[in-house]
Amino acid sequence: MNLKCPFYLTHNDGTILSCDRAIEYPVFTFASGPTNSMRGSALLSGLSDAIVVDIGGTTTDIGLLSKGFPREASAEVKIGGVRTSFQMPDVISIGLGGGSYVSIGRDHIMIGPSSSGFRLKEEAQIFKEDILETSNKGILTATDIAVAAGFCQLGNPKNVKHLLPEIVSSATTKIREMIEIKIDQVKLDSTNLPVIVVGGGNILLDSNVALKGSTRILKPTFSDVANAVGAALCQVSGSVDYIANLFDKLDESNMNDETETAIKNLERKCSLDEKEGVKSSIRKRYLEKARDMTISEACKFATDLAVKFGANPSTISVIEQSDTPLSYLPGNATRVRVKVIGDLNFDKEIFVIREFLENKIQHAEDVFCPLHKQEMTVFGQPLSKTQHEKTTLFDYEPCINEKGEWILSVLDINCIAIGTGVLGCGGGGSPYLGRLLATKAIESGRKIRVITRDKICGYADDENDLIMEMGFMGSPMVVQEKLVSGRELPGALECMRDIFVHGKYKDGHIENEEGFGVKEEDGVTFIDNYNPKTSDIEKPKTDRIKNIIGLMSAEIGGLNGIEPLLLIANCMGRAFPELQMICPIIYGLDPFPSTLADEKGRRAVILKCPSPKHLENHFRRVVVEMGCSGGVVISADLASKTIHYSISRAWRLGKAVLLARECNQSPVEAITKHEGGKLLITGKIVDVLRETTVVDSDTGEPISTETVRYGMRISVLVLPIPDIMKTEQALKFVGPQAFGYPADIVYSPSGKYTEQVPVGPR
Repeated sequence: MNLKCPFYLTHNDGTILSCDRAIEYPVFTFASGPTNSMRGSALLSGLSDAIVVDIGGTTTDIGLLSKGFPREASAEVKIGGVRTSFQMPDVISIGLGGGSYVSIGRDHIMIGPSSSGFRLKEEAQIFKEDILETSNKGILTATDIAVAAGFCQLGNPKNVKHLLPEIVSSATTKIREMIEIKIDQVKLDSTNLPVIVVGGGNILLDSNVALKGSTRILKPTFSDVANAVGAALCQVSGSVDYIANLFDKLDESNMNDETETAIKNLERKCSLDEKEGVKSSIRKRYLEKARDMTISEACKFATDLAVKFGANPSTISVIEQSDTPLSYLPGNATRVRVKVIGDLNFDKEIFVIREFLENKIQHAEDVFCPLHKQEMTVFGQPLSKTQHEKTTLFDYEPCINEKGEWILSVLDINCIAIGTGVLGCGGGGSPYLGRLLATKAIESGRKIRVITRDKICGYADDENDLIMEMGFMGSPMVVQEKLVSGRELPGALECMRDIFVHGKYKDGHIENEEGFGVKEEDGVTFIDNYNPKTSDIEKPKTDRIKNIIGLMSAEIGGLNGIEPLLLIANCMGRAFPELQMICPIIYGLDPFPSTLADEKGRRAVILKCPSPKHLENHFRRVVVEMGCSGGVVISADLASKTIHYSISRAWRLGKAVLLARECNQSPVEAITKHEGGKLLITGKIVDVLRETTVVDSDTGEPISTETVRYGMRISVLVLPIPDIMKTEQALKFVGPQAFGYPADIVYSPSGKYTEQVPVGPR
């Protein structure tokens, strides 16, 4: 080829990126094929807001076009079966294309996902020379159906005249339904949008009949090469995505002065509520100003990046900006995302093709590779059902060793992950992430042991042996984005051990408090960072020291239900958002000492606090400083009130879901039957209110709070809670009023909770 010119590749956001940047971030090129088609569709149709349906020979890619660019996925995207948080287009791929095989049953028709692919001309009936050969062959493709329906003129139509009209009608209806379902899933709301159909397989749809959820169907001129058109557009993007604290931009001095003046100007007889209303109104206005400043700053950062990557500064415009408040965090922590685009600056040579490429370019005939049928979608989803491996749950028995300990397997972890996700009501972090961490530990040779409290009490020292309640604290969205390092909870545990063993902790105090910066604020005695030096640590003079012998999950939800798998109990029976909602604390356990650690080595300590709420408030401030995620550990004892056999409950629940899938039964019915719960509603999400347990209607997989979005097919469930969490004392901490509901909202049990038994012996 001997090219001597700037060299660019297509970016999966619909723009281009230099070869150097593609080498540094190859993930930006993943799934750029569908985005090329979407950008080409926008140009060819003249529409900037629409839904693009790109039908190929084996798969169909469906995505939302917003302001002329593909919308970026807001949740994780699966690549090759692995969930990722990479910057990816919000595209759904299904096994439907011009070469898709059509299977005709007695009472149903199946189209795809298997396909003839590049062998379409050899296998499709319309391309056969002899009609007798066609009848004997038995293979029917979606292209054959399109020709038989009269959607296009292709090949030899006489070869498909033998197809019954009702079969052709059923097949075309099935194709439309498959596409309509996915169109509904990519939409952000119920508003109907135009649909642009492109790709070589666009003949599968009749453009004269609108699809459900669309205003019209367009097949623009040159629609079959929309992908190539999109790849040839030359625009460059710059984007930023980070967490900002709005309080950093808040003009507190002026806000306080204005608030004080406004309150003085009120009539003396005004109520406390009226004063609070004035304060709230002024505060809201200043926060909105801080938000605008933060967005403006982010736009500048994104613009600078676009120029750096080759954009012409005079052509840059903002195509996307959003700010999302992060749950569970004080200080108005907000995720800020901005993307800008501009035309490529042809006056500036950004990149000249590397010399080694010039020297090593080979002729096409020298690098020929044999062709194979497509087996995966653009995101790595298998197209062939034969790739699915069935589990062995029907005859599976958990491993219980001679000590009566339950030794977990990878299959156990899969069951527990599903169960904890359902029981967590969408909270506790991603159960998928917890599943990965636990699976990695098992595959690396480590043993995860689960034991009952009765068994551990048989050999424990009541005075010196400790059980630790633990879990991740912060924003689940942040944990989902930056993942966990594996150092947070071990760091918090090591800090707790050092407090007892080397700090000689007792009654809210440690030895040599001055040397470790012990502080007091709002009644809380704390240490910002407890990291005793090796020289400060003395070997204990007695064998009778405090010893951590067991770990217990602070909640049975998601990641937090899987991470501390050692003791077969938990402290909530579900997931709750705040630390004072832990069962032992509800029933009188002192919430100290407690530790909080991050991946960078900071280890915060609370030695004493006046109330559980003080613990929550203090650590909530600290976790923001840590980057909105950290591992928290609270000291407990063997006598603490807990919810027993929660891991066993989660395991049985997850197993019920997996068995239902294998038997082609309803996973949702399996959940309600196992738990004695109720199915409130099954449908599609049209708005989001994150307050209920929801699962995927088809798979029974739990849907965490952060990933709930418009278009999902979900089932809303209500499951009974353990009796220990619905007493008068417990409802003070976790009842409706604890979440801000008025007094007339009264808790009412949804059903009778079934007492659990352990998987192994008691």
